[in-house]
Amino acid sequence: MPVKFDPSETTDHCLMHKPRARWQQKTYHPILWSDELQTWLVFNPELVKTILLSDDFQVGLSVQAVAEMEDRFRLDLSSLRHATAAMPVAHEGPAHAVIRRDMAQSLQENVEAALIAFSHTFAASINGPLQQQESFDINAAALAPATARLMSVVCGFELSPTGGETAPSQMLDRLLGLRRRKEINALIKGLFQRADAAADDTTADRKVAMAILGFDTLHATLSENLLAVLRRAEGIPLNQIDWPNEIEETGAPFIERIARKQTSIGEQEIKEGQAIRLFLDDLGPLGFRSTELFFGKGRHACIGRVISQRAWLAMVQQLNHVSHAVTIESVTERTPDFMFRFPSEIILKVNDGRHRA
Repeated sequence: MPVKFDPSETTDHCLMHKPRARWQQKTYHPILWSDELQTWLVFNPELVKTILLSDDFQVGLSVQAVAEMEDRFRLDLSSLRHATAAMPVAHEGPAHAVIRRDMAQSLQENVEAALIAFSHTFAASINGPLQQQESFDINAAALAPATARLMSVVCGFELSPTGGETAPSQMLDRLLGLRRRKEINALIKGLFQRADAAADDTTADRKVAMAILGFDTLHATLSENLLAVLRRAEGIPLNQIDWPNEIEETGAPFIERIARKQTSIGEQEIKEGQAIRLFLDDLGPLGFRSTELFFGKGRHACIGRVISQRAWLAMVQQLNHVSHAVTIESVTERTPDFMFRFPSEIILKVNDGRHRA
């Protein structure tokens, strides 16, 4: 019998928001079955890596699934369907290779200009609140505008730094309800309208797919890394903090795969068609977290790894010029969001430059 997660601890849907050491507090199980999600949950980093590299599992997102939903419920999800068709994560085999190659090429062509735009926007946005020595939302003031500017350059059309509880990226949530899917379809339709209006040689489908896959992933990851550093360096002037050179947190804590055939993981038998949720940021049984998994592994590894890393370093470079210390007053998560750890608000209190032990 598969081991099941104890529902008294939390809902399985919210596991992504649990502390990193969640599985060290109980007998460690590398794989569990969730009745709530009807999905296998895999935590062990080595098992996650094995599944990502295996041909026995395929991506769960597909154009066919969206089309079937349209037919079954008589919905128009055409914008969502077109965006899905342009995403490497919705394909396997030769089609995946071609779409991934073209998207990687588009990203590479604009990466330098995008990073310059990010750095300039972040620096210009953060100087005012810091100099005024007041509490401010660094997400609204600097992180969101800088990320939007970077992704606008990458995608070739303007993206808004503001958003609500529902975001286009949440289309990746396999368990999303119909109402939210219709809302997301409308948001994606708006992206297509802006992309169509931008005159360059990149297809609108690819532009929109890059915006959906990139914006929230980068924004959430930069936010999570900033929060992690500020929490352990509270009261230290920003220019005296030992900032890490590598990304140490992820805003996208899991990805999912579907079993192509009956197979086994450890001692568990996995049936053909069953979904598997792979947690990328969990501690293994030895208490070690494999940051190399944050961007996936194998044929579907994230093509945005380099630009994410460089955006983090660009942000750190700007913060290293700041002599003020800050403390975190509050953090508000975007809800409901079961795809990303996405701080929608990060309120910082600005102090003077004196370090208080």
